[in-house]
Amino acid sequence: MKVQKSIIHLTRNSAICLFIDFILLFATMVLYLFGISSFNIIFFYSTFLYVVIITTWLINCDDKLNYFTIILILSYVYYFGQYLINYFGFDFASQYTIKNTYSNTEINQTALYILLNIVTLHIGVLVFNGREPSTKKRSSLNRRDAGAFSMVVAVLLPISFVCEVLILVFKIRLNVVYGYSIALNTTYNGAGSLSYIVNFISTLFLPSVFAGLIVSKGKKVNFLVWLIFLIYMILYFMSGSRYEVATALAGILLLYHFYYKKIKWKSMLLLAGCGLLFLFVFSVMSNMRRISNYGNTSDIMVILKTALSNVGESNFLTEVISVAGFQILACTAIFKYCPSTQPFTYGMYYLGGIVRVIPNLFGGNNIFITDSIDTIFRQYLTKTYGMGSSFIMEAYYNFGWCGILVMLFYAYLIVFLCRSMQEIRNGTNQDQILMYFVFYIAATSMFWIRSDARFLLREIVYYYFGIKVLVSIVKGTFLRH
Repeated sequence: MKVQKSIIHLTRNSAICLFIDFILLFATMVLYLFGISSFNIIFFYSTFLYVVIITTWLINCDDKLNYFTIILILSYVYYFGQYLINYFGFDFASQYTIKNTYSNTEINQTALYILLNIVTLHIGVLVFNGREPSTKKRSSLNRRDAGAFSMVVAVLLPISFVCEVLILVFKIRLNVVYGYSIALNTTYNGAGSLSYIVNFISTLFLPSVFAGLIVSKGKKVNFLVWLIFLIYMILYFMSGSRYEVATALAGILLLYHFYYKKIKWKSMLLLAGCGLLFLFVFSVMSNMRRISNYGNTSDIMVILKTALSNVGESNFLTEVISVAGFQILACTAIFKYCPSTQPFTYGMYYLGGIVRVIPNLFGGNNIFITDSIDTIFRQYLTKTYGMGSSFIMEAYYNFGWCGILVMLFYAYLIVFLCRSMQEIRNGTNQDQILMYFVFYIAATSMFWIRSDARFLLREIVYYYFGIKVLVSIVKGTFLRH
C-alpha cells in the first residue's frame, strides 16, 4: 500500500515561527482598531515586524539569498520608505508625500492593512515551505527538444532586441524633446501599421534574455547575450524609466546565483557596492525626468548637468527611498476610495486580466482591454499621471478584506519558485524551458509590489506554453530526423 505524503509538514522551528506570526497578526489588528495617527509609532512597529518575519524566514530557508528575501526587502522600501525618511528628518524628494496628501490616520490604517497581508503571506510561505519535498526528478529536455529550444531562442532574441531598441530609441527622443510624461504615455508608432507587431514582439525580449542565458551557459555566444542585456539597460535608463530594469537585474542575479555560480559573501559585498552605484544612477535618472518635466530646457546635456548637481547636493539614497516610498500613497488612495467611490469588483478585475491572453496585434478598440487600477484611482492622487498599484491592494479592490486570503495563493507561488531554483542548483530540474521561465517570472513578479498581478496567466500562456509550442513546431519542422 502506497503511503501518501502529508501536504503540510511543520518542523519545530517553523511551528514556533507560525505562532509568532499569529501574535503579530493579532497585534497589528489591535493597532488598526486604535486608529493611530503617529507616523513614528507605525514606523517602529513596521520595522520591528519586518525584522521578525525576515529573521524567521532566514531560519527556515536553506539559501539566505533567495526570491522571498528580495520580495520582503523591496516591499519594506516601497511601502514604508517614506516613514523612514520622515522619522530621520530627511527632505522628501517625491512631489507627493505622507506629509502633504491624506491624513495621518488614513495612511497609517492603510499601512497596517498592508502589514496584515505581509504577515499572512509569510504564514503561507512557512506552511507551504514545510511540505515534504518531492523525490521526483524533473527530466531534462531530450537532445531534439534542447536543440529546438536553442534555435527558438537564437531567432527570438535578436528579433525582439531590434524591436525593443526601436521602441527605446523612440522614447528617448520623446523624453529629450517633450519630457518623460509624454514619453511614458506615448505608444511606439514609428513603423506605421506594423507598429503593433513591433510592440508585441518587443515584449518577448526579456523572456528571450533569460532563455538565452540558460541555453548559452558555457558557450562562446554567452558573452553576446550579456552584452545585449547591458545595451538594453543603458537604453532603458536613457528612456527615463527605471523599475523594470531593476527587477530584471534582480531576476538575473537569482539566475546567476542558482544556475551559474553561487554568490559568496565577499561577492555580495561587491554587489552591494554595485548596488549603490546603481542607486546613484537611479537617482540621476529620477532628477533628469523631473527636470525635463518642468520644461525649462530640452538640452540633454544641461538636464544631465543639473541632475548631477542636484544629486550632489542631496543624499541620493534618501532620494531613492523617498521616491520608492510614494507607493504607500497609491495604496492609501485605493483603500480610502474603495468601496466608498469605486466599488469592489468581486473578481471581475482579475477576470479582465485573464481574458488578456487574447493578443491585440493590430490595434484598434479591444473589448478585452479594461482600465487598470492605476488609471481608475489616479484621479484621487496624481490626477494626470500614473500612480502605480500593488498586488495587495489589487486583491483588496477585488474582494475587500477577504483579499487577505489571496496572499495564500501568492505564498504558494513564492514557495514554488524558491524550490524550483533550489532544484535547478541541485541538478534535479534540468528542463531548460521551465528553468528559464522560473527566473523570468520571478523577475516579473517583483514588479507586482508596485503594479498589478492580474496578467499572470498571460505570462504563463505566452512565455511558457507559447515557447513550448514554438519548440514543438521547430522540432517537427527542422529536427525530424
